[in-house]
Amino acid sequence: MSDFQTPTEFMTEKLTIDGNDVRGLFVSLSVFENIYTPLVTGHVTLIETDAAKFIEKYKIEGVEKFEAEFKTGKDSYTFEGYLNGLRNKANEQQFTMYTFDFTTEEVRKNEETFIVKAYRDKQPKDIIQDMIKKMGGKEDKVQGEGIPMTMLPCNKRPYDVIKYVLRHGAAKDSNASEGDKEKQKETAKGNGGFMCWATADGFRFNTIEKIMEGEAGGDAGEYKSQMMNKGQSLSEMMDCVVAFDFQIMGDFQAKLRSGAFVSKMFLFDLDKFHYKEYTYDNTDKAGEHMKKFIKADMPTRLFNVAFSNERFMNDCNKAQSQKYDLRKKYTMQSPGGENTSDDSQGTVTLYPSCKIRAGDQITLKINKVNDTQYDKKTSGKYICSEVAHHFNNNDATAYTRVSVIRSSKQQDDSSS
Repeated sequence: MSDFQTPTEFMTEKLTIDGNDVRGLFVSLSVFENIYTPLVTGHVTLIETDAAKFIEKYKIEGVEKFEAEFKTGKDSYTFEGYLNGLRNKANEQQFTMYTFDFTTEEVRKNEETFIVKAYRDKQPKDIIQDMIKKMGGKEDKVQGEGIPMTMLPCNKRPYDVIKYVLRHGAAKDSNASEGDKEKQKETAKGNGGFMCWATADGFRFNTIEKIMEGEAGGDAGEYKSQMMNKGQSLSEMMDCVVAFDFQIMGDFQAKLRSGAFVSKMFLFDLDKFHYKEYTYDNTDKAGEHMKKFIKADMPTRLFNVAFSNERFMNDCNKAQSQKYDLRKKYTMQSPGGENTSDDSQGTVTLYPSCKIRAGDQITLKINKVNDTQYDKKTSGKYICSEVAHHFNNNDATAYTRVSVIRSSKQQDDSSS
């Protein structure tokens, strides 16, 4: 760390387009990771002069191979991928600024790959691993356990297959009762939903519940909002929160509308000609005060489902109950998991912390105003839902912005 005097400093170790060094033209770069999307994206801005003529000289078309490597006082960041087109070209006096989008190689391979293979009685994790392999990606933490599923992609791209698995896959603890014809009232349980996303270390996959428990990623460490002192070492300064903004801290009305806690499903079994009414209770994922306003007999969302479990059964034998059609196990459970996972949403700005990945667990200590004590409401553990690393060569500064989320039942430091 002796090479750097301030926590925002960084050094550009490598920046190439199609193998050509462009560090002399570098203005700024931003790269993004997000748990809601299975790709890493970013944009880089270069300055062009009449003397350099880089774009003209090398006939750059915005599709070339792109590599970048940065070193900070704490760690380093490396990216390899491809440019994905020119976003903006602006002229200022005698200089021209080019902004190129870039993304990983898996995005390009996704467009040229079509899946025609049938998946029968396969774990969601196994299907996801196969999609990652077909895109040429690497695995980081692919761990989600679910109920075996059957699907026929029919010339879908790998990303489309991944999206299907995330929405139609059933988590391991999801279940639904199966009574006889005369019993119309049934119950469904479990907290469902999966997520698959890409980081600089590779792809990650897990259930929403495990993600919110901090088991889908690493530990990003602890960061504190405090006054900077001249006597502090560089490593101490880099563990400080520069700024924070909590945009949403609970939206109970939206959760009721989405059926996050209590919902009802009207199901007609096309195989047996049975009519069922399933009630879903997910109040254990609500905060203590929320539970006072949730009534188990008053669903806040209704679902209508036509159920057919025999559709993938090719012989004359009867299919095992809920083997091929998993809608009883994900129709209400997935919204229950998806809409209770982001009750609190905030954004923190940190000094460059290039090893933080989307899906990691981070601990924040937020000071009270005019007080040395920490705010127990906003302090505690969060999950990094989005990570953005920014490098600005104009003033040689870098920083990391992290979007964080906390679930409905994690209302303060002690419950997080």
